[in-house]
Amino acid sequence: MDGGKRRGGRPVHVVAWSVRGELLFQFWAEGTWLLRIVCRRVRVLAMVVMPTHVHVVLADPRDVVVLGRALGTWARMRNHRRGTSGPAWRRARFVEEVLDDDHLEALRVYVHRNPVADGLVDDPLAWPLSTYRDALGLALHPLVPILPDPARHHALASSGRKVVQGIRPEGTPLPSGAPGTVRFRDVVAATCAAAGCLPGELRRPGPVRDLLVQVARDRTDARMVQVAEWLRLHPAQVSRALRRPRPRDEVRRVERLLGDPRFGLLAENLDLSRLDTWARYRHRARPLSPPGIPGRKARSRVLGIGLG
Repeated sequence: MDGGKRRGGRPVHVVAWSVRGELLFQFWAEGTWLLRIVCRRVRVLAMVVMPTHVHVVLADPRDVVVLGRALGTWARMRNHRRGTSGPAWRRARFVEEVLDDDHLEALRVYVHRNPVADGLVDDPLAWPLSTYRDALGLALHPLVPILPDPARHHALASSGRKVVQGIRPEGTPLPSGAPGTVRFRDVVAATCAAAGCLPGELRRPGPVRDLLVQVARDRTDARMVQVAEWLRLHPAQVSRALRRPRPRDEVRRVERLLGDPRFGLLAENLDLSRLDTWARYRHRARPLSPPGIPGRKARSRVLGIGLG
């Protein structure tokens, strides 16, 4: 099975819901922490963080318990940052065994398309809290294995249609990058998207900050003194960053996202619950029912409820 041959058995699809259908996160940072914590603890094949639930496709079914612990770690971190207490997750979880490669492909598409299906965004590439960009090879350090045919996966996920008689559906275009000079803001947004981080994290010393400086020099009209001011650095520190060139493949990945509105700059202090696209979540009284994959219900088997 593609990406799922593990000694522990077949991959599994896990869905965890928030308590009483409450919002899991209101700011991008809280959702980003959740995605990182899970992907660092278990081997994930696909994942999406939604406002009231998460979908995770695990390579090893034995990691279901570890996943539960990771979700608990995130909940404690969120409560600590908010100064609150109480559970964040329902005890009952939906766990479904992945039966074969076709089922795995359908699950990956279903998981990555979830934000589009719920009306949060128009394109799966526009939702930052998933492994979709990683699976397509657009991330600097992918959280999941890069798929052998990213164009096929994007065509399926962005169109919402199946392959009929070997004909690939026509989805949205993959990012190709804006030609010529771009705004410094676009470089910040593209670097954040490729690194899976928020703008404020670019100010931390390290290779991602050096990469931002290099792309800004090459692709914008911004003076290095302006870049230094935004990064809160002395101009000499920016000059030193330019003497530490990043690998060409990293530069190309950032440049590929430049100017694409699907990789817009994330506002760190924006209360997401106030967005019009989140209206359905604000008024939800109870969690969603266990999901199903169209056309796969007869082949799906529930492994357990209430694990972890």
